[in-house]
Amino acid sequence: MNPLRETFLVFAHELRRSLRSAKTLVLLILYALATGIFGLVMVAATRKIQEQIAANLQGQEVPPEALMQMKMGGLSMIFGKDDEQLRYLASMPLIVILFAWFALFFLPLLATLIGFDQISGELQTRSIRFVSLRARRGSLLAGKVLAQLALLVGLTAVINLGVFAYAAISVEGFPIGAGLLALVRFWALTLVYATTYVGLATWCSSLFRVPIFSLLTALAALLLSGALHLLSMFERLGFLKYALPSHYQEGFFKPDPLSVLASIGVFAAFSAILLGLSYLTLRARDL
Repeated sequence: MNPLRETFLVFAHELRRSLRSAKTLVLLILYALATGIFGLVMVAATRKIQEQIAANLQGQEVPPEALMQMKMGGLSMIFGKDDEQLRYLASMPLIVILFAWFALFFLPLLATLIGFDQISGELQTRSIRFVSLRARRGSLLAGKVLAQLALLVGLTAVINLGVFAYAAISVEGFPIGAGLLALVRFWALTLVYATTYVGLATWCSSLFRVPIFSLLTALAALLLSGALHLLSMFERLGFLKYALPSHYQEGFFKPDPLSVLASIGVFAAFSAILLGLSYLTLRARDL
């Protein structure tokens, strides 16, 4: 059979199985609670600030430059003191920017929970033997990874659109056109970021026959990454940050297209390495 045909059949089967799974519903609820609550808080805070500004100015219009400086001041607490970057980000709806930034903390965990048992679950039951008789191992791996990505796209799209719709309805003067463009841009970039952790989950899943071991290993890797990130804040250990995916997410929020492309390239490299390790591990297994 053609490898593309094999990949599509595995992808379709895995996606159908995932959509019928109770785990998918639980993940949707958990992700909605985590990111949705943050989004609702941001919308409420934005409305409160607007009301306070209107009360202080007694109906007078806020000068555009003064409003820009206020937004830049708030963003500087997260993104540093680069005026060019702050002005670029301040030109977009703050709710979209901050929601994308916050989502980066949850996407690694979401990707891990989606994919930790994709391969190890079938290794445990040995059902993978029957699939491997009909499809190449590369096609099997590719189909499973594509199904994980499709599920991740669907889950994040539902939450992003929900928060955006609520912001558009609740916040006075919310720029729907500019907000939608920013939403699509940062949503796509955060998905690029998440592919690294899809690769990590897939590799951990291919290492063990017991899903819980795959999950614990992936979670340990996330905790180790977080610990190294904290250590890299010390001057003598600053070199550690270059080995961490989280260091390169900053490029997504830069105004320079080359910085954005560089970050995309780094995450593509991380993903390729991890998926390559997954394939080599699966190919070496006695199914």
